[in-house]
Amino acid sequence: MRKLLLTTLIIIGCLSPSFAQKGAAITESSIVKDTTGTVVPYDIWTRLIITGRYKIKSQKDSPEFVIYRLPDEEYEKVLENLPKPPESKFFRTGGKFVHFKTTDINDNKVNTKNLGGKIIVLNFWFIKCPPCIREMPELNKITETYKSDSSVVFFAIAP
Repeated sequence: MRKLLLTTLIIIGCLSPSFAQKGAAITESSIVKDTTGTVVPYDIWTRLIITGRYKIKSQKDSPEFVIYRLPDEEYEKVLENLPKPPESKFFRTGGKFVHFKTTDINDNKVNTKNLGGKIIVLNFWFIKCPPCIREMPELNKITETYKSDSSVVFFAIAP
């Protein structure tokens, strides 16, 4: 469950414009290549960076950058060292979960009070929210991983 939360946070937290190592400025017009030397278009490398599994490093004596996938061990360390999100008046550590009733996309009635003992994963999103859209593939993978686990229930809530 911790990995699920951290993965979601890394997706949201990686939206910073400075993707490269310190001292190197990277922009939309920068040349970014993969480890085989193939140029990676801006829209692709930005999506890769947002997953948290990739990093970009500058090339010595070159204006170009290289994107590379983090080894699993390094990625796990990144997840372990992520800061906790700050508490707010809406989300507090240890706060009591307020149950709700709703109807799902298939017109099935849902009452979270009947889900006692289960892990409830709530994702609040908006159809025109770019970070929300970018996180969907990762959330879909997580959902696929736990689809046969009846102790985990997913809700994606959109206005």
